[in-house]
Amino acid sequence: EIRLDADHPRMTIITTYEQVTEPSHVPPAGGTNRVGIWIITQLSHPEAVFIPVGSAEDRGAGYVLQSDTPPLALTNRGGLLSLARDPSEPHKIGTRAGTLLWVGARETLRIDSPRIPGAPYPDDQSSAEVYTSRNPASYVELEMLAPLQEMKVGQRYSQTNVYTLARRTEPTPEAEALKLLRP
Repeated sequence: EIRLDADHPRMTIITTYEQVTEPSHVPPAGGTNRVGIWIITQLSHPEAVFIPVGSAEDRGAGYVLQSDTPPLALTNRGGLLSLARDPSEPHKIGTRAGTLLWVGARETLRIDSPRIPGAPYPDDQSSAEVYTSRNPASYVELEMLAPLQEMKVGQRYSQTNVYTLARRTEPTPEAEALKLLRP
């Protein structure tokens, strides 16, 4: 389901899974299937990507490494992770965040999908992940993950992502991120 906000540059997408048949890997008679909704947004090469972390659920550096090496320029300054796309190597991290921010030269895109405290998430409890490609494919993927859910036939499960587009007004990506992500 796609909803466009009439008054703001905002789009809401509700992704719904429905278990329509018995899972093939469990015996019939009411078996369940453990699933998680994973929404991937592919964007062009950014100036930077930012992720607010620092809740009580976060630990250590605020991220989980999901590739051999961390992304280019990965830093955590006061609970705000930032990273850049490395043209020579792909990278991926997972976080326990509910917001991701892509900052380009002239615009920004914020993706919100609030994390449910205490719920089981895939990929070492990751609710938000960032993948950066290597050249010649110059893109990033901002990925929001829903909690894992046991589903039986007839059950439905939804996850909501809210996309907010804005013109960039600050001189640096960091200043733009602080303006858009800090209360």
